[in-house]
Amino acid sequence: MTCLIPVLKKESHKDLGIADTILSLETDMALKCRLGIYAIQWTFHKSENKEKLFRTNPMNTFQARLLESALKKAAMDTYSQASEFVKEAGLKRENIVGLDTLRNHRHYHSHTYVGSFNDKQVREFIESDKHYRDDVALRTWQVRSSVIQIMIKNKIEVKNPLRINPNPELAELVYNVFRASCKDMGTLTPEVVGSTLTMFSMVLMAKYAEVFQEEFLKTYSEGPLLF
Repeated sequence: MTCLIPVLKKESHKDLGIADTILSLETDMALKCRLGIYAIQWTFHKSENKEKLFRTNPMNTFQARLLESALKKAAMDTYSQASEFVKEAGLKRENIVGLDTLRNHRHYHSHTYVGSFNDKQVREFIESDKHYRDDVALRTWQVRSSVIQIMIKNKIEVKNPLRINPNPELAELVYNVFRASCKDMGTLTPEVVGSTLTMFSMVLMAKYAEVFQEEFLKTYSEGPLLF
């Protein structure tokens, strides 16, 4: 998926650099949340004897629901900030890959319990089940990637690279998800999930990130993620 990269007015470069820095914070939050959800789902679905290990699906826990909510919030804020970038740069919306789809997500998640939408684009988005089949985190990645391409083309410094990084807080949150959902944390050993690394350590979260990013980027050409 490609689009023409426009040339921007030089006087706008400083403001756009600041706008992208703000955008990067929202995108980073969305991707961290999605990584955490992936780690939780991967561990649960790859575990044998789920009934023996888990009292409930880990995604039913309060902590996991917080991750989902934070992902939606970050995605909606990504849309708002990217739209501001488009406005400040004098761009067209089609210059930013994924922005229109992210708009549909924003409308749906802002009005989840609305029976029907007047907006035809949003209505078709929901009727085709894309409100849950389409990966909202992927759209934040696409949006930021497009912004970065525009900045590089116009020789504007990109201060925060686009990448998926775990951090200690995320590792701790994922650990607490399993504390809340496992019958006995002692049974959830590294061997159970097929890893020789220390469970829930930053090393393991980094491994999740490596696998996740590989699967995540496949969606550009191969469809949705595994979970």
